[in-house]
Amino acid sequence: MKVTIILLLIFINYSQLQEIITLYNCTFDSGFADDCIFQGILPPGDTLEIDIGQALSDNSIDPPNRPLSDATSVFSLTMNGEMCQFPYDLNGWDMYFCLYEESTKNYTCPTNSGNQTCIKGQYGYKTTSNPMGFLAIYKSLTAIIINSTDEKQCLRFYYYFTNSFREPSIVFRMAATFNTSNGQTIVIVQPNDTNRWYYSQTTFILSSDEYYLMLGLSRASDLSDTTNFTFAIDNISITNGACSYVFNDSITTDASSSTTSSSTTSSTITSSTITSSTTTSSITTFSSRTSTNTIPINATVLKTSNQ
Repeated sequence: MKVTIILLLIFINYSQLQEIITLYNCTFDSGFADDCIFQGILPPGDTLEIDIGQALSDNSIDPPNRPLSDATSVFSLTMNGEMCQFPYDLNGWDMYFCLYEESTKNYTCPTNSGNQTCIKGQYGYKTTSNPMGFLAIYKSLTAIIINSTDEKQCLRFYYYFTNSFREPSIVFRMAATFNTSNGQTIVIVQPNDTNRWYYSQTTFILSSDEYYLMLGLSRASDLSDTTNFTFAIDNISITNGACSYVFNDSITTDASSSTTSSSTTSSTITSSTITSSTTTSSITTFSSRTSTNTIPINATVLKTSNQ
């Protein structure tokens, strides 16, 4: 019994000491460069947009239709080393972004010592108002190479939806180097109820030692709706090893908002393991809802879906 416990402790300590290697990292802060170069598969040649955020008028009565600041500004310490106090009230609705101030040309948020300057960054996004529905697919130009095909990896990213109307979703898939139309789904995320950034992390295992990361954005049709809708993503990374820990990514302390649909769950994070034989998976963070909808992005969808 003692020998078993000792061996178990040795194994745990060894696992914790394993070096974390970043295989892929895209923050969009340097624009479309390095791992942030995505090729438009559908529509061919289409590209994501990049922005630092947008200004909001002081008398605005509606929440924004895309992020007012990037995820780094929201989840990082301010320039004076304090955390932003989210949410804060703005004209009667909860604000979860740093707010642009025209007088200083900076983004600020409330802290314990008053308004402070947020760290600036950029995010990727796509805005659509098409009542016929929307489908866009992008492929990373950077091939991700791993040492072992049975090694666990962790995909982390932040995501944003304007709202939940018309069943929007964001899909990350992995595709072998020479066959981008027959990949495997890593994760599908769908909207939550609050206008803000959310965090997702998923553990997965591949059967290929080289692959591309594919991003899919989709939204159903509604002929009566022509309002602007935005998908946004930020800080996409893939590291070796399982998603065994959580960075300081929470801007809520509501423990009742935890998810219950995966193998590892807390009030701020959902993590699940996907193997190469699994074709669909869905996780949702910061929500009590459990989603089982799947968005199969394959050759048939590429031929029949409209932008």
